[in-house]
Amino acid sequence: MDKYGFAALPGGFGDPDGDRNFGGSGSVGKWHSATRNNITNDPVAWSMIYDEEFVFRISNDMRHFYSVRCVQD
Repeated sequence: MDKYGFAALPGGFGDPDGDRNFGGSGSVGKWHSATRNNITNDPVAWSMIYDEEFVFRISNDMRHFYSVRCVQD
């Protein structure tokens, strides 16, 4: 768990081609976001790689199968 209380586990991701097999499980985590790109209005997602210290902001197609993070107010 990090200093923000978030423990990311690399759950992988699935493509929208109907094949619900998840790739990258154990090494890549991708999360849907409610944020949209200000220029293109495309949804934004976040990606983390198991042995990297960075979080990557990526363009998102909501048809992809990514993890979600639920936050309680």
